[in-house]
Amino acid sequence: MFSHTTKQKLEEIRKNFSSVAQEIFLKNHLQPFSGQRKVNLHQLPVERISYGAQHASRVAIYIPILVNYFRTIGYPEELICLTNEEITMLQLAALYQDVARKSDREGGQEKQSADRFKQFLISQDITDSAALDFCSYIYNDKKDCLNDLLQAAASLDMMRVRHHLQLNEIRLYEKIRSQDKSSFLKLAKAIRNYIAEQHDLKYSCKIMEGKKTIYEAIAATRNADQPQLKQDYEQARCVYK
Repeated sequence: MFSHTTKQKLEEIRKNFSSVAQEIFLKNHLQPFSGQRKVNLHQLPVERISYGAQHASRVAIYIPILVNYFRTIGYPEELICLTNEEITMLQLAALYQDVARKSDREGGQEKQSADRFKQFLISQDITDSAALDFCSYIYNDKKDCLNDLLQAAASLDMMRVRHHLQLNEIRLYEKIRSQDKSSFLKLAKAIRNYIAEQHDLKYSCKIMEGKKTIYEAIAATRNADQPQLKQDYEQARCVYK
């Protein structure tokens, strides 16, 4: 799928993903939406409360976790057979998914975010068409398992800004057989706890399947009166861990 040179580059990125991600955050997610220069990017205020480094980092983290989950249950075939290179490429796409947003409230800049992702890949000497094609995942122009995987990871992190997670909105969840769903529910609950521990749960949030409540709401943990709690994660020297 990828050229030999691209495979080598992606393996290097995979081994140093935390530092690569941090450089991306410094150039994008820690910058003010206004474009004004900020001397100390690790100083309050947190510039991008809901679509910053913390959110992007978690979505990228969820991708290999979800792949491992599906490998455990043994399907779908196209997902459990993903290569390390494909997983790394999708993680990078996750980091760039919201970089061109004009504010936490205003979306719709997916094409611009994809363009920045393309510029990043070229700067890393990743230029073959198979790799550059991953830019399409940012503006949802693909209908395959990788697109579903990114959608699942992003949907799980929407718990940070919603009163509930609707499992039926996750396309991959709909592909899970009934006997395997309990383990996914536990994973979703663990992810909600992870968001809460990072002081990034804006509202009390429950987990639902249709009209049925699977897990009752837990309390919000994002506190505007104590911004340093979120800052410890959002503006950390190493956000992706």
